[in-house]
Amino acid sequence: MASVAGRGALHGVYLRQGPTLPKAVRDLIPLSLAKDPQVTAKLLTGAVIAALYRDHNILTFFGSNQRIALIVSPPLVAGEEEVQIFLRALGDVLSRGVRRLLTDFVREKVSAAKAVR
Repeated sequence: MASVAGRGALHGVYLRQGPTLPKAVRDLIPLSLAKDPQVTAKLLTGAVIAALYRDHNILTFFGSNQRIALIVSPPLVAGEEEVQIFLRALGDVLSRGVRRLLTDFVREKVSAAKAVR
């Protein structure tokens, strides 16, 4: 994580991205997307969102202003236990590392797109 911002029940988590996309990821994404200056932030945040939902049944989303944030918006009745569940899940996902998260996410999306065709 690079930083966290927010108030009340709405928080944004900004992820540390690293310098460049791994070659395995760059080779899989369309050129038009690769030219986007925020492509790494978008892909990494999307990868974390997908893993949180797929592996931990935690629904998050991303928002953008000038930076891409992983938005965490728990119910107003969430207590300490729910916060700890989220933090453990986020720690598990982030422990996989940027390269693995991005590569798995892009492969998953490319495979899904091919299956639809």
